[in-house]
Amino acid sequence: MPFSHPLAKDSKVIVTMRPNGRQRVVLAVLTGIDLDRKGRRHSRSAIEKLSAAIRGYLAESGEASAFVLMDRAPEWKGQGRRRFSFRGRRS
Repeated sequence: MPFSHPLAKDSKVIVTMRPNGRQRVVLAVLTGIDLDRKGRRHSRSAIEKLSAAIRGYLAESGEASAFVLMDRAPEWKGQGRRRFSFRGRRS
């Protein structure tokens, strides 16, 4: 069953490569929450609620070893860098 949450717009399991060449399975979650701490729509409590739900999902499913939160691409306009938050699963 795929991950779903009211604060998540979409999610997908992806395979990434570590610098040492080993593969890592990651759950990428697209959210409408502004991840930029200086942003007007940034909500630390909403991010923590979504992160806790993702950690619970990963603990139950074992589908991935970590997750990454990304905000929507249209919100990147005018930004010199992409905003994302990478978090590993805590045991």
